[in-house]
Amino acid sequence: MSSSQIGILVTLAVFVSGLLNAPMGYLADRINKVLMVILGGIFITYAIYGYILADTFSGLFLSNFLFGVGGGV
Repeated sequence: MSSSQIGILVTLAVFVSGLLNAPMGYLADRINKVLMVILGGIFITYAIYGYILADTFSGLFLSNFLFGVGGGV
């Protein structure tokens, strides 16, 4: 992988998680917080499993995206 692809992967999860912080904060005021933590954990579990199976940039991109979503939730 090129250095720019590595940079994209490094920043993707942080960027996605940051985008979701405010909407998920509002959502946490309206629904069960425990459910949101469980859902976020499920997303992160699938992301980590995806890291193991990924063999292309797109696979790593998807796994990082899921990791960011899980962190944001």
